[in-house]
Amino acid sequence: MASKPEIPAAPQPIVFDVQRSDLLIRAKFRNHLWSLFHNIPALYSALLNRLEEFGVTPNSIRSDLADSSLGAYNVNFWMMGFRAQVRIRLEQVEIDFNGITQTDVDPLERAFVQLSQALSDANSDFALSSYTVEIGLHGQPTGIEAKEFLASFFRKVPQLPGPYIGSGAVFYFGEEATALIRNVSVDLSGQLIGGLYVRIFSVFKESVRPETLRAVVEEQFSAALLSVGLRTGSS
Repeated sequence: MASKPEIPAAPQPIVFDVQRSDLLIRAKFRNHLWSLFHNIPALYSALLNRLEEFGVTPNSIRSDLADSSLGAYNVNFWMMGFRAQVRIRLEQVEIDFNGITQTDVDPLERAFVQLSQALSDANSDFALSSYTVEIGLHGQPTGIEAKEFLASFFRKVPQLPGPYIGSGAVFYFGEEATALIRNVSVDLSGQLIGGLYVRIFSVFKESVRPETLRAVVEEQFSAALLSVGLRTGSS
């Protein structure tokens, strides 16, 4: 009897030494947040009550009208030591956190849950319809140059005058249990010389709640890195 052919072992993921991480969350409202205009005291009171521990004070909240359009109006403030900026618009709330570290994750999770609760306190019909989460990672793949790592995704490189500098790739994935769409991109870092940039973009469904978003994001994060042959040192 002929022996079965051996199945080659899957290559071990390369350790990705992340040196900078950026996070952007956009939570879209199911209904327009009209208290942004019609019940401002209730909105501000709820924000101050829920977010005081994260450094939000009356002096830190401001309104901004970039132009004359309704959609441009927003209320914004910094929290967590001026490291995370929150922008509340008529249709969504955004949190932009640059330079996030592992020690920031727990307080950021609490802040997001409390922010969602504050918006609910000020709006009886408040609900979220989807979450867009974008994670940007700059770092070095261990044991291999970024250019060499990126070259593994391509069989053919276009020929043009001048030296070949490098390449990038983006991969798209459709709907699954918790996400509507996901994409993972790998490219040369614009911030680290010789570094690698990985961007993980996901749109999560309404069924994901603010208090469970972190667990879902972390699961997708690990899976996305593994899908391109990477893992962080802590995973």
